[in-house]
Amino acid sequence: MRLVQFIHARTLKVGVHHDDGIIDLTSHGFAGTMEDLITAWPQLHAGLQDLATQQHPTVLEPATLTLQAPVLRPSKILAVGMNYADHCREQGSAPPREPLVFANDISARDLQQRDGQWTRAKNFDTFCPLGPTLLTADAVPDPQDIPLTCQVNAAVMQASTTHEMIFTVAEILVHLSCFATLEPGDLVLTGTPRGVGAFRQPPISLQPGDQVQCTIPGIGTLTNPVVAWAPPHQEG
Repeated sequence: MRLVQFIHARTLKVGVHHDDGIIDLTSHGFAGTMEDLITAWPQLHAGLQDLATQQHPTVLEPATLTLQAPVLRPSKILAVGMNYADHCREQGSAPPREPLVFANDISARDLQQRDGQWTRAKNFDTFCPLGPTLLTADAVPDPQDIPLTCQVNAAVMQASTTHEMIFTVAEILVHLSCFATLEPGDLVLTGTPRGVGAFRQPPISLQPGDQVQCTIPGIGTLTNPVVAWAPPHQEG
């Protein structure tokens, strides 16, 4: 089942994808956020499954909606670095012996070189793009057999599969649970595969005006524009 969070009629809502459009769950008695839906999932799952398989439900046209990130305010964002074997190979690094945990997903390479790998360079606002949908676990037969593609300006930069993950989804969750209480809506980012621009010859960096598209079958394509960072205005 594919879940989506969106704004319609100036109201934040949660919906279920249907062949004909988006089923608005507020019209079926649910008025919470995606985090609320995840929390109540054991009680709501069966009813939503029936709703999503109806032949002619009342749906909203996707063009009339403003998509939001599936989760807007996670209590934690935990990411695992160096977790794809093909990414380790492309930079000539040995695979880590246990998951390397940090926060967020995007790197500011200039700050990364100045500050160190896991701090300010990965924690700017907007550095954790999400979406476009949330796919429920029962719709994923094998989380370690999912193809991943990343394009920049329509050119394929990364093409791999979760089979390349050094630590599986299950292993990562066990590791994180040893030191952190995972809450509904928490985000766990599982790493990046080969094709990273910094390790190409010559190196490639994203530039203002570039468009990045990340695609996972069943979930969809997340498109993000690259814009120049504007430093905060300082009074002289």
